[in-house]
Formats: sequence, C-alpha cells, structure tokens
Amino acid sequence: MLDILDIINEATKEANSFENHAAKDLSLEERLLYLQGIALVMNADGVINPEEKEFIRILIKSFEMDESILESVVEFAQCPDKDTVQAFFRTFRRRPISQLFLFDALVMTRRDENVDEREKAVVDKIAEQLEVLKGTYQDIFDLFCHIKNKDWEESSLYFSSHLLNPEYFRHLLDYYEVDFEGLLERTKNIRNKRVLEIFKSRVSSLSESNEMKITLNNDVVLPIIQSGIDRGEVKVFMGKIIFPEEKECELSTVGFGYHQESKSLYLVNDENISDRIIISFVSNYFNINNIEIFEVLFDSNNIIHGEIDKESNRKLKLSTNFENGKFIAISNKLFQYVNNGKYDIFGNDEIYSSKIGVDFYEYIYQEKKNEKGTMASLISSSFFSRDGDIDLDYGLDDQDSKGSLKEVDLL
Repeated sequence: MLDILDIINEATKEANSFENHAAKDLSLEERLLYLQGIALVMNADGVINPEEKEFIRILIKSFEMDESILESVVEFAQCPDKDTVQAFFRTFRRRPISQLFLFDALVMTRRDENVDEREKAVVDKIAEQLEVLKGTYQDIFDLFCHIKNKDWEESSLYFSSHLLNPEYFRHLLDYYEVDFEGLLERTKNIRNKRVLEIFKSRVSSLSESNEMKITLNNDVVLPIIQSGIDRGEVKVFMGKIIFPEEKECELSTVGFGYHQESKSLYLVNDENISDRIIISFVSNYFNINNIEIFEVLFDSNNIIHGEIDKESNRKLKLSTNFENGKFIAISNKLFQYVNNGKYDIFGNDEIYSSKIGVDFYEYIYQEKKNEKGTMASLISSSFFSRDGDIDLDYGLDDQDSKGSLKEVDLL
C-alpha cells in the first residue's frame, strides 16, 4: 500500500526546478558540462549525500534535461576525467554566466550543512581558472549569503547595479516568490549608498596632493563598463571601448580584452586607471550628486557644508567651525583649504572671498575662476602667494589673506 503522506512529503520537500534558470539556454553540451562542473564540487569532500544529489536533480530539471542523466553525473563526480574538466574550463572561462555557475557551486557546498575546507578550495580554484575577478567572486559570495538568509533588502543592490549581471539571478527571486519591482521600489534609497560603499572599498588610491585624483584598479572598473555593454550604452569595436558621445579609449591601455561572441570584457593584466573618460563614466553610472560621492569617499564627518550668505556673495557660513584636514562643500563642489596666507581660517564658522577676486557665487553658479595675469591677481600676488580657486580675505573690509580654497577635482 502506498504511503500517501510519504509521497506528499517527498514531492513537496523542495521545488522541482528553478524557472528561467539562465543556464537553460546553453547548448546541450554546455548544460552537461555545467552539471559536471557542479559535480566536481559535490564530491570535493569525498562524500556524496542525498541532499547534494537532489540539488543536481533540481538543476537537471531546471535545464529541461532528462532526469536519467543524474546517475551519470554522479559517476563523473566519483571518477572525473581530465579531458572533460579541461572542456569545462574552455567552455566557461571568461564568460559572464560563470557568475551563476559559482553561485550554484556555493549552494552545493552548503547542501549538507557542513562546509568542508576541500569544497571551499575547489570552488576557489574553479573561480581562479574561470578568471572571475576577485571582486566579482566576493560579490557572488555576498549575494549567496544574503539570499541564503533571505535578507532581500541587502540582496537587492545586486539586482540593480553593476556588481553582477542581474539577469543571471532573477530566477532566485521567482523561486522565493519575491516581487522584483516591489523589492527595488522598497530599497531604492539604500542601494546607491551600499554600492558606493563597496566602490569605496575598492578604490586603489586618492592622492593627498592639492591635485587630488581618483585612481581605480581595472578590476573595479571592468564590471561597471560591462554593465554598460549589457545595456547597449557602451560598445567595443576594433580594439576600442566606445562610450556615449563617441568618447573612446583603447582596450590595451586599461588592461582589458574582449570576447566578441559573448560580448564580455576580461582582464588581461592589472592596471591602475586614471583616464578621465573612464572615471567620468564610472562616476555618472552611480547617478547621484557629487557631494554624496564625496561623503562616501572622504567620510561625511570630514566634510563641512558652506552656505552663501543672502546679503553678500563674498560671505560663506559654515555648518561648523573649520578644522584642519576637513573639506568644505559648497553646492555640489568640494574644496580643500590651502593655508598659504598671512592668517588662517581654523576655528572660523564664517569665511570671506577676496574683494578683488572671484566670489563664492560666481565660482559655484557662473563657473568663473581666478584669472592669473589680471591686474587683480598681479596686485594680490605682489603681497602674498596664493594657490587656489577662491582666494580668501580676513573680512569683508580687510584684505589680509587667509589663504584660499582649491576645488577637489577627482577626474
């Protein structure tokens, strides 16, 4: 007699398959190699348990393949051959779908609720051989942890940013019956900040000179440009990256290669990038104002906000007394203080632009700058040396120098 309860329990203990798993669209040979790659992880610890076999079965169903191949995949896990392993790496190396493969590999390592160091080592080695960027691999692991813990708000940034290709992971939201559009609407205020925090952690350097420049490792830039390619905003042609407005740069100068068939960038060698076109594209990608970027890069506690006085464009009210090492934000521009005058502004909560130079309003809203060589600048330089964009006076009616403000231009 059939035990109906056992049948129901067995049938409902786990979903039969993932709907719209991206690997379903691979060729039959590629799908089999994908499964065999996951099988390598399954037997990394020398033990294959029922939960791990069940995950292989779920993937087989998700790929719309015949379940009869399950045992052959298990047999491969027990005795993998070198030629098949090499074919796997040839097939998936540098391909964007390797992101999804690594996610599934991480799922496999947790199927028996016991993460063996040998399993971790195998997944790490596979990621290395697939040439997945270290930052991307970390993003995959972070997304895996968020989804495993059903922390949807934190996971949302991976579905709407450059960090990973969201099309490879949308099926996970369907699996857990999470509304994609609703999730993005609920979390839109936190996503940019989270992405910027991750971005900050990967910025290679910010020079401490007056000419502050942002320099990015090319492995940070690559997924952002790749997302532009995926959206059709960026193209690659004849060894050049073509950005909006026909701006371009050579692939070779930034250490990138390009796989034409899959339309995917890959890393050829490590490079630090300070190219203005690329960093401008990266900056625009975040779609938030400059001060928000500065607050993430420099820490909001290090930024003092200034408000131009309504009665005088030469007077700037500061949100707090000025301290050494702090920046001053005026509208969407950021300034460093250059202490090169007779006096300084330390401890002041008001500062004054030079009577014979550009005032705060002109610089911020009319984009006027001090013109070196004018009579005003020659007169001022005969008394003191200034090196800034907005020269500062002691007061509205006192032209003793208090140094100058120099705009921070990260590009």
